Amino acid sequence: MSSTFVDAEVPDVLKGAWSSWSAASQLCSTAKCRRTELEVLLSRCRDAIQQAAKSHINKGRGGARTDLVALVKHVEDAVNAVKNLVSIVWDRGFLWCVMNAEKLDGEVEQCELRIEKVFSWVFQYRRRQFADARKSDQEDFTRILTASRDGDQLLRAIQDRESIHRTGDEIVVALRKHIQRHPAKDSARPEDVFIQKASAILSQLYGLDSNVPFRSFVISSVEVEFDVNQPIGQGASGKVYRGTWGDAPVAIKRMHADDGRMLSGEQRQAFHHELKTWSELHHPNVLQFYGACLEAEIVCTLFARSTREAHSPASLLSPS
Repeated sequence: MSSTFVDAEVPDVLKGAWSSWSAASQLCSTAKCRRTELEVLLSRCRDAIQQAAKSHINKGRGGARTDLVALVKHVEDAVNAVKNLVSIVWDRGFLWCVMNAEKLDGEVEQCELRIEKVFSWVFQYRRRQFADARKSDQEDFTRILTASRDGDQLLRAIQDRESIHRTGDEIVVALRKHIQRHPAKDSARPEDVFIQKASAILSQLYGLDSNVPFRSFVISSVEVEFDVNQPIGQGASGKVYRGTWGDAPVAIKRMHADDGRMLSGEQRQAFHHELKTWSELHHPNVLQFYGACLEAEIVCTLFARSTREAHSPASLLSPS
């Protein structure tokens, strides 16, 4: 039976179990009875060793050392039990196995139970790892929140990387729209505290009244997802894309502008006129207007996506 990883990849704490597995695999290859069952048990043992090895490698991400020691002990017990069973079958031969079939059935079942115990332990160990990791992440998040006491620090914390750089105005829109939709009453979650604090500080930084709600059609690009490399239509003022807004499928018209903040007065007036026109249109043959990203670097508008969109994407390219 071939292994899926080599000796060098096995942590030292599992070398004993791996050695027993290797010896049992060699014996199993020449066994004349129960070979298929033994191969399945050995395959399960190999998987158990691999899972334990992954848990050992990731031990720095959470999980008590005593839990890991117990896990290694369960692995060794399971592998040694299978090795002993393989040795019995190999040593005592075919006739003995036939005459002691019921006894071997019991031994096989006990081996399987030991292996199941390993996987159960791995599952519980990883759950504890995850709980510890979540606690650590929340502590890191709280440190970021505590350190971010002014607008510039908050912007640096919020901006992830250059490829998804967002303007400060748009960040304020995203935060306040989130608060409008998900009011966190007396919430102690660090994320909710951060959002509330960031909204207040950045609103003050950009001269916005944090108590005045945005108009319902104002949307931030944080809420919208689409592939800029796959437009479904194009016109004089922009391109049209398939996308999603929350869970809703939408058609997105993205304006031809390098930066929405740099729109001229005439362009912005035309854009607002278009929004007003679309918001007043209610007809079964006209796509429903959802909203617009006004503060994004590239201004875009959102519409309901109909089943006819594949045939008439140009319908979104006017009025403009």
